[in-house]
Amino acid sequence: MINIKGIDYYRIDEAAEKMGVSISFLYKQRRDGTIGSIQVDRVIWINSEQIEEFFNRYKVVAKTTYSIVEKE
Repeated sequence: MINIKGIDYYRIDEAAEKMGVSISFLYKQRRDGTIGSIQVDRVIWINSEQIEEFFNRYKVVAKTTYSIVEKE
């Protein structure tokens, strides 16, 4: 984790651990545009605000694979 101007940024593996999901799930969400990120060289960073927004909008339904559902 790094902190830039008061915002915490997590490497994608750290974010996956913090969110309780797999790294491949986060890669898919990033590809689909449901979570924002920045990439510097080969490292992908997700800021704490993006993680909070994701959980405000979605809940993760764990099955054999993950899916997301809009919150009501």
